Amino acid sequence: MNKDMQAIFENIKTQYGDVASWAVWKTPSGNNFASNMEVDGLFDLDTNPNILDQLNNNIIMVGYNFSIPLDNPPKFHNFHTYNGANINHTTLRNASKIRYAFSNTPYGGAYMTDIIKNYVESKSEKVAPSNLDADFATFRKELETLQADKPVIIAFGSIVYALLKEHLKPNDCSELIRVTHYSHYGDGCATHEGYRRKVFNQLKIA
Repeated sequence: MNKDMQAIFENIKTQYGDVASWAVWKTPSGNNFASNMEVDGLFDLDTNPNILDQLNNNIIMVGYNFSIPLDNPPKFHNFHTYNGANINHTTLRNASKIRYAFSNTPYGGAYMTDIIKNYVESKSEKVAPSNLDADFATFRKELETLQADKPVIIAFGSIVYALLKEHLKPNDCSELIRVTHYSHYGDGCATHEGYRRKVFNQLKIA
C-alpha cells in the first residue's frame, strides 16, 4: 500500500469526501453503460486497499456544481451514485459517459471535484454562484490537501473552463484543458462512444 497516497486519500476523505471523488468506477454490466455506477464500497480501504494504486493526485477533473442529490451519501459519491440515491436516469447516464470516456486512459484515477460545493442543480444555467472568490479559495486549499504539484486540470465544459482561466493563478496548474461537458448531446456526443471520441480528440489521446 502506498503510504503517501494513503495519507493524501485520508485527508481528502475527511475534508472533501462529501463533495469530491476520483475517476475510478466499478465495471459496467455488459452493454448497460449506466450500470454499476454505485460508489458503495469502492473506496473502502478495508475491503479494497488496492484502490490507492489507481489514484492520481496530479490530474484534476473539475465540474461546476453537484448534479446528484444529497441524501446521507457515502464518501466520494460525487460523479458516481450510491444505494438509495434519488437520481434520474438522464443524470446517471450522463455521469456514466465520464466513466466510458476516461477508463483505461492516462487520465483514469484523477481527482474529481466541483468549483461550487453543495449546490445541487442538474442545469448549470440555473446555478447562481454567490461568492466565487470564496469558492476558489476553497479550491486552492483542496489542491494543497491533495498535494498536487502544478497538476493538469481538465475542465468540463466552457463555463467551468472560463471560470478556471479567470481565477486560477499561474502556479495553480501546469495545463488547463477544456473538454466537452458530459451532459452535451450535440456534435456526436449523444452516445457514450461519440462522447469518448470527442474527449480523446480534445485530450489528444491516440
